[in-house]
Amino acid sequence: YAIYVISVCCKPLHSNANEQKKEWITYRRFSEFSDLDLTIRKRYPDLRDIIHLPNKSLLNNTTAEIRLKRQKELNDYLSVNKNYFNNSK
Repeated sequence: YAIYVISVCCKPLHSNANEQKKEWITYRRFSEFSDLDLTIRKRYPDLRDIIHLPNKSLLNNTTAEIRLKRQKELNDYLSVNKNYFNNSK
């Protein structure tokens, strides 16, 4: 199985010399993305047609090409979620 590294950076809303960018790093398996997707779809039905989690491979294919493709798809998935929730304030 593959472990995905997620890095989230947050810059301060107001520029202040004392405030610095914050960063969180976490490690997740694809099954955890799948659980997140199910939760989001249950709580926010209007997102069902907007977000698209990549399909889980039935084969244990961990070639570099497949890993890079999945990495891009997961990044796109997280970006769409982030944008949706940032704009819904």
